[in-house]
Formats: sequence, structure tokens, C-alpha cells
Amino acid sequence: MKEFLRRGTILKINLLFIFVFSNIWEFVLTGELFNGMILSFFLFGPSVFLWYVKSVRAAMLVTLISIFEVTLLVVFISQGFALVGLVASVKLISWLPYLIMAGFNAIVGLRVYARYKVGKIERGEL
Repeated sequence: MKEFLRRGTILKINLLFIFVFSNIWEFVLTGELFNGMILSFFLFGPSVFLWYVKSVRAAMLVTLISIFEVTLLVVFISQGFALVGLVASVKLISWLPYLIMAGFNAIVGLRVYARYKVGKIERGEL
């Protein structure tokens, strides 16, 4: 996993999502530019900075932030479906890529932390 962090793959994926995918997604849905990028920057900007730091503590903080974002987005989407029903499904589905990206950050952060813990146990530090 350290090689994965060292190459900056996660950082590149997050930056690609913020600057490219969110603009295309927003333009396809609403015909406007930069609204999706600004929202993505506020949601995933702290994660990008912490992935840039490349430490285990930063990965743990990314995991914490991402779990909060996943929870927030799941509640937001499910409440929207409960209140409106399937009438506004396109507007609610537009949040799905943000949910997937937050989940991706949470899973990768958990993998980094789990491998760190296994390494400490194998070395006999715990």
C-alpha cells in the first residue's frame, strides 16, 4: 500500500474527479460549468491535501472525513427519496458520484490503516 501512496495514484484520482469528472457531470446534468467542481473541491479538497501528505495519520483522518461524507450523502439521498419519491430521481442520482468517491476514499484509507496495523503486529510493536 505504501507503493500506492508513494506513486500518488489516490491523489491523482481525487484531482481528476474534482477538476474533470465533476465538471463533465455537472455540464451534462444542468448545462453549467464549475458548480460541480466547486462542490467537489469543498467535499474532497481536504482529502486531496491529506493524500498529498502521505502519512498514516493523514490516511486515518481521510478515512474519518470520508465516512462522515458517506453518511451525510446517504442520509441526504435517502431523505430526498422519502420526501419526494421518484419524481426528482435525476436530481438525487446526481449525488451518486460524490457518494462513490467518498466511499472510495474511505475504503482506501481503511486499507492503508489496516496494513499499517498488520505491519506493527508482525514486527511485535503491539
